[in-house]
Amino acid sequence: MKKNLLFVAILASIVTMKAQTGNVGINTQQPTETLDVNGTLRVRALTDGSSSTTYDQVLVMKTDGTIGKASRSSLGSSASSALVKTTIEIAGINCSTGGLKVESGLDINANGILDLSEVTSTNYVCNGILGVQGIQGAQGPAGAIGLNYRGAYSAVNSTYTNRDGVTYNGSYYMYINSTSGLIGQTPGSYPATWALIASAGATGATGAAGSGLSNGTGAGQIYLTGSTAPYAPQSPQTATGDVLISSTAVTTIATNAVTTAKVADNAITLAKISATGTKDNTTFLRGDGTWDTPIATVADGSITDVKVNSSAAIAYSKLALTNSIQNADIQANAVTTSKVANNTITTAKIFDGSVTTAKVADNAITLAKISATGTQDNTTFLRGDGTWNTPIATVADGSITDVKVNASAAIAYSKLALSNSIQNADIQANAITTSKVANNTITTAKIFDTSVTTAKIADNAVTLAKISATGTKDNTTYLRGDGTWATPSGGGSAADKVQLLSSNTGTITDLEVRTIVMNLGGAAVSVGNLTIPSSSSYAAGTILYFSIYNFTGSSTTWTITSPNSILYSGNTALSNGVSMSSGVGLGASISGFRLMADGNGNWIRLL
Repeated sequence: MKKNLLFVAILASIVTMKAQTGNVGINTQQPTETLDVNGTLRVRALTDGSSSTTYDQVLVMKTDGTIGKASRSSLGSSASSALVKTTIEIAGINCSTGGLKVESGLDINANGILDLSEVTSTNYVCNGILGVQGIQGAQGPAGAIGLNYRGAYSAVNSTYTNRDGVTYNGSYYMYINSTSGLIGQTPGSYPATWALIASAGATGATGAAGSGLSNGTGAGQIYLTGSTAPYAPQSPQTATGDVLISSTAVTTIATNAVTTAKVADNAITLAKISATGTKDNTTFLRGDGTWDTPIATVADGSITDVKVNSSAAIAYSKLALTNSIQNADIQANAVTTSKVANNTITTAKIFDGSVTTAKVADNAITLAKISATGTQDNTTFLRGDGTWNTPIATVADGSITDVKVNASAAIAYSKLALSNSIQNADIQANAITTSKVANNTITTAKIFDTSVTTAKIADNAVTLAKISATGTKDNTTYLRGDGTWATPSGGGSAADKVQLLSSNTGTITDLEVRTIVMNLGGAAVSVGNLTIPSSSSYAAGTILYFSIYNFTGSSTTWTITSPNSILYSGNTALSNGVSMSSGVGLGASISGFRLMADGNGNWIRLL
């Protein structure tokens, strides 16, 4: 009784009835309507009138909360249905164990689909944390022997045996006759042979007509089904990303969509490369997209004496020797007859007293070549004082004529006064052969300018002693183009060795090596390692040059290590390793990479 009185007292404090108007108020002392509720309202167990024509009224509300009614037809198409869409939510930031994503909103465009732009609320119903697996239960008893399903019934099959199962006219039957292989006994007509296990179900009612597909917002859009059953078509979407679809259903790959990561290693063959020129075993792909034969380039000042093969035989056209070869350049006895051009040696070129008897060809000196006083005619003879005179005594004056001299008389040189007498005109063309020219006779002044051509210089005749140049000539200097013996820039010396490597790893031990060249023959390389001696093994200022080329790799990194040495790049210590990256692909190369010993046990990278 006390409990009933308490309930009445509480109800009286909540519900107020205004006698003058007949209005009832809940949580209000001044009800303005028949029922005035100041608070929330909940109504249970309402009848569903969504598909009934008798429920033509819907509740409407003023801004002050007053509730009224309105017919469905009066609302027209302005009323929007509320829609809820659920999708599977994978485990992640919203649901650690996965669950459902619940989106809701009004169907503004009345297409029966909750479009992305219509979503006003998103909530998540997450799965609970997976519990601990329970103890495995005891094994149950063995089940009955199952049926051997043989598929659809075949009237010509004679191999049916006990417990074979078949389907026939939508029902399922089991063979139960003890006699196997009975033919023509159709299931449903011979219950002694076929037992009905499950009858065919009734045909279901025809489903409601679908709402159809909504129009898209642009050309080339596609329809996608929802992620949950019944997987209904969603609003048309425009395909984005790397693959595009046109309004005529033609797919294209977006420009620059196929990146390096999309291409498999060794996938691009030469046939896939678009380039001009002939593609064969003599050409290489140039940076301008042309197949061309590479032209080797030699760095200025890189060809030193040791680089030239002893049998190189550099052609004259390759040398700038015009008016350059000096007396000291020509080796003793180097200018042979074949080296002297015809009609080259003039009188001024012949050293006084050099043309001896042996140098004069027989019958070479005519009377016209003899310089003497007196009358030179058929009555005079050449006297020892250089006078043409008539002999005294036994030889009558003028009796010795040319015909008097025997062809083989061989008049001795001592019989002739020829000193400083033979002139240019006295010497017959081509009369002075090699044997006629005394050793060490032809001086620089005797050689006609530009007469000593390449062919005149004997092979291996020009020694370093013959080269005229300034500076100190020793094993540390090289001949520069300005005629100076000098040490090449970069510390060139006899220790300037080049070491060639054909692998992506290597170790340098020769302290005379200054240039390291790695030709990898076009191999694909992702990393490379090279070990060099400690910096303390070199003099301060020693520079090592590195050139790595002919390899492939989208971003190849090379690491150089040096025992007991710290490597620096600028002011940054890199410990015992320094890296250099190619950053390019096919046919990559790294050049101009240099390390310098600082004399304190460190290597400095020269930028």
